[in-house]
Order: sequence, then structure tokens, then C-alpha cells
Amino acid sequence: MKYFKTYTVILFIIILGVAIFFPLRQENTIYGFLLSVTPTLFSIFIAFSISERLSRVDKIRQNDSIERSSLEMLNSFIESTSPGNHKEINRLIDEYLMATLDYSIEDYHKTRPYYEKIFQALYSIKDEKVNDFGVSILGKILEAREQTVTLISDYLSKLEWITYSILGIGVIIPFLVTNTGTIINIGLIVLITSSVMLLLFFLSKLDTLEWKREVRIFAPYQKTFEAIGSMRYFPESLMGNKKVKEIAGDNYRVGHFPLPYPNFEGKNIKVHGK
Repeated sequence: MKYFKTYTVILFIIILGVAIFFPLRQENTIYGFLLSVTPTLFSIFIAFSISERLSRVDKIRQNDSIERSSLEMLNSFIESTSPGNHKEINRLIDEYLMATLDYSIEDYHKTRPYYEKIFQALYSIKDEKVNDFGVSILGKILEAREQTVTLISDYLSKLEWITYSILGIGVIIPFLVTNTGTIINIGLIVLITSSVMLLLFFLSKLDTLEWKREVRIFAPYQKTFEAIGSMRYFPESLMGNKKVKEIAGDNYRVGHFPLPYPNFEGKNIKVHGK
């Protein structure tokens, strides 16, 4: 789905060109049958998939919320019960949160070593109360992590996309074949084609977890940074996004990477503020 937007734009131009310059003016009962069957099948399949993809997004958000709230709780607990170890735990939590934003969402599983550093640091503290709490809170985070990793990897299959594409084309073709070349016919073809492509585009955004990711991912994480006493943080690759800039505020950190992703060696963090 990497070039989905490009393909849809090209296909839309081709369909529009055919509708305007090559009206086919065919009359056949089979096209009437297709007009009644394919839109119904397409709408059923696409509605089910969008609903299922939205449910997947909501589950990931819930797990993410559990993870972030647990980290905030852990930070506060260590600060109150073991202040001598708070600075180190706080630093590791901050690094874990930054790593979650540094990696693309499909590489979320690669943040596991940062989680393990928090785990090891907690168990190096010789305090039974801290250790017991650590078992509880880190177990909760791990469970949420594992569920999230599974959900992220649950993409729509190629077969499913082929099915949606065939049904989508099946919706458009009868209108093209029976097109008489009038403005009303051409306008209807443009409307139907745009609707089909927008639905498929929306589904692709949900499938790749890109739909409203600034609101769903980046904004909540910035609140967590502030909750643990850290400055907001963004990888440099995100700073070209207008919505991210709005979330950043006046004071924030930006991670700069001299080497191609996902090599984070030589990472440099710069503070921006007024």
C-alpha cells in the first residue's frame, strides 16, 4: 500500500478521461444487474472492514493508554518511595517514551530493549516494596505491549485488498459502460469513482494506522513526558508536519539522526524554546 495514493490518482484520471472522451453508450440488462449487486457487495465488505479496522485502532489506543499511565504511576511511586533511585528510573522511562516515537509504528516491537532496561533497573533496587510494585506494574505494561505488537502486525491481506479493488471497479464499470457523455452522466461517474476511492483510501489509512496519528499518538505522549517532568519530544522526521508543530508548543526537544533509519547511533537531541 506504499503507493496507494499515487495509484488512485492515476486511476481516477484514466476513468475521468474515458468518461469524457470515450462514452460507450451501451445498453444491456447485465449492466443493470451489476449496478444492483456490486454496490451492495462493496458496501457490505468495506463497512465490515472499516468497522474492524476502527476496532483495532481503539484497542491499540487502550493498550497505549494503559502503558503510559503505568509509566506515570511507576515514576511517581519511585519518586515517593525511593527518591535516591528516581533520577535513573525517570531517565529510563523518558528514553523508552522517546524510543516509542523514534521507531515507526510497525517497528514498535523494537522498543523492547528500552522496556527491559527499566525492568533491570527496578530489580537492582534492594527494596522489597519497590520490587513487588515493579512486578505488578511492569507485568501490566508487558501485557499491553504484547497485545499491541500483535494488533499492529494484523494488516489486511493482499487477497482482501484484491477483493476490495475488484468490487470497487465492479461498482464503477457499469456507469462507464452506460455513459452517454452528458454532463449529468460524467458528474455521476466522478461522484461514484471519488466515493469508492475515498473509502478505499480511508481503509488504507486505518490499516496502516496513519489515520489521525497526531491526535491519537503524539499528543498523548507529550502529556506523558510532562507528567514525568520531562520536556516534550519529537523525532526530526515529524517536524515538517503542521499538526505536530502545533502540538509541540513553545518548549520541546527534537531528536536528530545522522544515519538512515532505523540506525539511531549518534542520535543528538536539541532543545527548542522561547
